[in-house]
Amino acid sequence: MRASIEVGALRIGDIQMAKELRTAEQLSDMIVSSLGVREIEIQVRQDHAYGWQPTVVASPGDLIGYQRRVEEIANRLRLQFVLH
Repeated sequence: MRASIEVGALRIGDIQMAKELRTAEQLSDMIVSSLGVREIEIQVRQDHAYGWQPTVVASPGDLIGYQRRVEEIANRLRLQFVLH
């Protein structure tokens, strides 16, 4: 059995992995690659709440639908990458 003590947002006893630094262009390329759509333009900007936020600037179809998919991908990528 493993115990941990919670102190605010920090949990003593748990191991926290360091996130890898990526540029806005690299994060955008990762999202586009995950989507599998080449005709899409995504801008990534720094965000005080999430660390970074992607925005669909141009897409071949429903912009709002693509924005939702992009945000889902970004939520997964934020666990591993931070904007540099």
